[in-house]
Amino acid sequence: MNKDRRKQIQKMYDDLTGCKDLFEALQSEEQEYYDNMPENIQQGPKGEYAQEILDMMDDVMSSFDDLISYLETLTESF
Repeated sequence: MNKDRRKQIQKMYDDLTGCKDLFEALQSEEQEYYDNMPENIQQGPKGEYAQEILDMMDDVMSSFDDLISYLETLTESF
């Protein structure tokens, strides 16, 4: 891999890390929203929907971690 492609991958890595940080802040806000719901609302449709959103957000965070790890490996390998 040449220097220019390595730089491009490094930029993607940096951009993706920034996106992950922003998403993590949103996830934290969503978790706080859910945690502050009264228990009877948490157990109802609104709470179930919020929990589904949180589960999907966990999946997104996992995907961010995987992508960042792959990009990191690419930049270190060459």
